[in-house]
Amino acid sequence: MEHTGIVDHIRKIQRATKTGRLKVAGKEQAIQIYFQDGSINAISSNSERDRLGQHLVREGFINSRELHKLLRRAAQSGTALGETALHHKVLNAQELYQLIQGQAFQLFKRCVESGLQIRSFESSSNRFSFPIHVELDWLLLEWARDRDGFY
Repeated sequence: MEHTGIVDHIRKIQRATKTGRLKVAGKEQAIQIYFQDGSINAISSNSERDRLGQHLVREGFINSRELHKLLRRAAQSGTALGETALHHKVLNAQELYQLIQGQAFQLFKRCVESGLQIRSFESSSNRFSFPIHVELDWLLLEWARDRDGFY
């Protein structure tokens, strides 16, 4: 199975309680997995469809016109989109956390199912306003549920 390389690499990072960024990529897709002391704090992508704003629209919190306004406000205030969405009561903290966690799961799933390859791991300190603090075992459990039709 192709995905075992990525899963094994993540497991090694978690066991070593490393802090940094794992870069995984293919032809057009690049995904970064951020770790803090071995725990996954965030997963991001270079794809526009994977941005938090797109998830806000898909999940029905706002429409695309409201997203553009929110993006402008975030840029003007110099805050992350999630923080801006909270401040303007687009969603509450629990909803934001669940949205970010779901976004991270979808990206993890793409990492292991799309044949993406490990490019590098860079030690670095990354701070996030809403870190997801998930472990590989949780992601694997969610992936198994998703594949077995539990969702």
